[in-house]
Amino acid sequence: MASDNAIRILEYLKKNAVDKEVSKYDIIEDLDISMATVSAIITHFLKKRGFIEERVETLPAINSKNPIVIRWIKITHAGLEYDPIEEERRLLREKA
Repeated sequence: MASDNAIRILEYLKKNAVDKEVSKYDIIEDLDISMATVSAIITHFLKKRGFIEERVETLPAINSKNPIVIRWIKITHAGLEYDPIEEERRLLREKA
């Protein structure tokens, strides 16, 4: 079952990442969810279920030795079709 934040992120992606990519920072800023929470949901829920495609872009360092890493995210067809309410109903039916 999806958490409230996972559903918020998925709905955000359905609205904003169909025809274009968004960054993790876009999600963090627009939804006011912590980096740790967004990263965990992307890694352990959305990617695992095939709901998103992720592209990593590495840019040269500006003021430090570490390069800048941007993770671009785009929703997949499976992500667009996912209905968390229907999944919850299905899980309840399986328990009965």
